[in-house]
Amino acid sequence: MFKTKDIISKITIIIGILVIVYSAVNFFSHEQKYPNSDIIEGIVVNYEKNYRGINVPLVKYIVNNDTFYLKSITEIGTFPKENRVYIEYNIDNPKEAVIYESYINYGIPISIATIGLMITVFGFVMLYFSWKKRV
Repeated sequence: MFKTKDIISKITIIIGILVIVYSAVNFFSHEQKYPNSDIIEGIVVNYEKNYRGINVPLVKYIVNNDTFYLKSITEIGTFPKENRVYIEYNIDNPKEAVIYESYINYGIPISIATIGLMITVFGFVMLYFSWKKRV
């Protein structure tokens, strides 16, 4: 007969595994913004207001000795003037660019996987102590 603690610990383990699988799917399903892109460094030169009236960075970047400016749509985080940021640009048309946010591609899935791993370990610890009490 199953005890309530066994059922709860097994459900906890299943939830932890599902969270890890979700983070793996999220990590490997990342698509590039452009079919043919590259990542370079740019410099925040100024701020401009976007359509919502929020200051967003104006970033200068250089590709093949040509200078381009990107008025970012990114409102997350702060970018002080003269700060260096990474730009993902379209190799076929360098005017098309976005600020490259590596935490979206790598940081968030890794954080979710870490939480899933902690939940799974907690479930196994609960299961271990539940079985240990029986013996």
